[in-house]
Amino acid sequence: MPIDRIVDSATHVPEGRKDTLRAVLKAPEDLEYRMYGDVSVNGAPSSLVQGDIFDGVEVRLTPQAEPTQSMVMVLSNTCDLHPKEGQYKSPCATVAPVQDMAAYRDAYRAENGGSLAGWDEHHAAIRNGLTTNLLWLPEHKDFNESVIVFNYATPIVTKQLGAGGTERLASLSDIGYYYTLMKLALHFVRVESEEVGREEVA
Repeated sequence: MPIDRIVDSATHVPEGRKDTLRAVLKAPEDLEYRMYGDVSVNGAPSSLVQGDIFDGVEVRLTPQAEPTQSMVMVLSNTCDLHPKEGQYKSPCATVAPVQDMAAYRDAYRAENGGSLAGWDEHHAAIRNGLTTNLLWLPEHKDFNESVIVFNYATPIVTKQLGAGGTERLASLSDIGYYYTLMKLALHFVRVESEEVGREEVA
């Protein structure tokens, strides 16, 4: 789908920000300067919103894996993250581990028999938003260039976020937020392959 149609159909993006988002999608390298920003809720600094990046969060990458301390991005919607009368609307939040790009490249090489053949093209595809299951994170003052693999999304106890031992490293700007929502939508609700046949019911 052409970029203009993607942006025009994005009802979550204010009309006044669509031109900026359109420009970012056409030149994703601009995200390097526009991905992160401060966030407030009702005019006050926010402690937890969708897209926040935390360090020191205990996750299991697979049901059989031992818990590990990881940097994660919060995928749950903001309205599910704010407590009301001391209770969270949802006791669990969905997060996805943030992987340092150098470590991701090492894993890529290991999976390819020790070869980095094709890495430059794959890395460029991640940066340009062409991979449906991967979200590129530009370098931040508190972490290196990184990547999020949506396939590894996992639930955690919401109270972990911001508790002792965890630290919020970054929040998304408005453009970073809109971009991330579009990537999430592309990953989770893209139309399946035409090879799939479903019964037509009257």
